[in-house]
Amino acid sequence: MATERRARGPAQISFLGDACPRQRASKDRMRKPIDEPKPSSETRKRREVIQRLKSKSEEINNSAQRVHANFLITDLDLALILAGTALDAPPGSDKRLRNIPRVHEAYDTVLRLRKRVRFTPLEAGELKAKLSQVKSALEKLVGSRSPKIA
Repeated sequence: MATERRARGPAQISFLGDACPRQRASKDRMRKPIDEPKPSSETRKRREVIQRLKSKSEEINNSAQRVHANFLITDLDLALILAGTALDAPPGSDKRLRNIPRVHEAYDTVLRLRKRVRFTPLEAGELKAKLSQVKSALEKLVGSRSPKIA
């Protein structure tokens, strides 16, 4: 049987149904899945820089959270010192009258700002204990006269 070729469009097909090499190559390309282009070295470098910046940003944020937590705990320490000084002073003295609003302000400030800070479990426990100490000191100092003590 002779293999005559007839023209069928742009590609040549024999009577046996075999496609010419050019048509086979075209079909092979169509069967292969389309691979995503490999990122260039510049794209890879940009991705690495972005990843490093994200990591550094998380480190800075965590560090800032620790600083904020330490600030609030230190503020409560100061409030406890002022409350102790006020409790040691005689009732009605200038020292006592001067320190009560400062203790109250520190207590209110910590109550307001603690919502913005992520505490570690240890810091949260310490903050809770000191808040209750300051609250109890304020109650001793002002009695039931201050409705604001939460």
